[in-house]
Amino acid sequence: MKIRIFFTNYIDIDNFNAQSLNAREIALRLNPDLFQSTLFYERSPDPRLVNKPHIRLIKIPGRLGTLKIFAEFFQGHDIIFRANLIRFTYLYLLLPRFLRRGSKIVEWFEAPSVEHLVWEPHYLEILYKLVISRVPDRIAMTEFTAESQFQYYGFNSNGLIPVGVDTQLFVPPPQRDNKVPVVLFVGTLIERKGPHLVLLAAHLFPQVKFILVGAKRGAFHMVLQQLMKKWDLRNVEFVDPMPHSQLVGLMQRCDILLHPSETESIGKVIIEVGASGMPALMFDRYRSPAVLDGVTGFQVKNMEQMLDRLNLLLEDKELRQRMGNAAIDYARKFDWTIITKKWEMEFLKLVEKQEDR
Repeated sequence: MKIRIFFTNYIDIDNFNAQSLNAREIALRLNPDLFQSTLFYERSPDPRLVNKPHIRLIKIPGRLGTLKIFAEFFQGHDIIFRANLIRFTYLYLLLPRFLRRGSKIVEWFEAPSVEHLVWEPHYLEILYKLVISRVPDRIAMTEFTAESQFQYYGFNSNGLIPVGVDTQLFVPPPQRDNKVPVVLFVGTLIERKGPHLVLLAAHLFPQVKFILVGAKRGAFHMVLQQLMKKWDLRNVEFVDPMPHSQLVGLMQRCDILLHPSETESIGKVIIEVGASGMPALMFDRYRSPAVLDGVTGFQVKNMEQMLDRLNLLLEDKELRQRMGNAAIDYARKFDWTIITKKWEMEFLKLVEKQEDR
């Protein structure tokens, strides 16, 4: 009998949330002879998941949709992938074990949650701690994430599995021939992602074009508008989030990724631009394995160093090409096929553990 997995993410085609994208990539690649996946959507599912015998899609209606999602928790899935529906998961875990029908929840620590939750209502952090304390099966994306979860909450991790990249989709262009390098930023337009620092770089390098791809959340985009006006930035373009099939084309037209995020697990977009042959700049405070410092890009300690390394890459085309080529090779170790195999082994272990009880 196949192992049944319930992915607790919306997988609509216009959902560009990283967790949603990760769930889709894993579900697509799981061995169809061993696994049956269930995912849900509101309007239009990712077409890659449609009409797959090993993938079950559930449409969530506008009315009473939350009840339909919660009811799915009780359909006898062997594994519930991630506790990110935090309120539903909390209610589910309050119930007696026999009502939960033996389902195992596995959590994938994406980033140091204490740093993420500081921007959320306080009750969400309380719920998070209550839920994760009751979820014994925890996998971290990086060593830093695992250490942070233990330091702040006392949560141990059972293993490490990084995020992946589709190296068949994210590929380099035949050549990059911009007369003046183009700098790219990809991330939600919120303070901790650092888009304001990208605008600072645009102010200091007015001859260089900067493209920011990201969705607005909250009111921080108004701060960005004020900076645009204050510095009279004519070299900046804002672009709405787009499907990966379009994003890769934009990456191929750019030269450097500027990623001044305050906190990450890995920085998925860094691996994606690496696969497309582009060096990246990021902070070293979360010890991401996405960049090999001095080889596929630079990891820096502060914004002053980031601007210095950006200037170096802007002026040295040969260095950009050398680092970009190294990034292509390095990204292959994060291919989703390899990452999914790791998850298959983890799911099999969870089920075996369940059967041994």
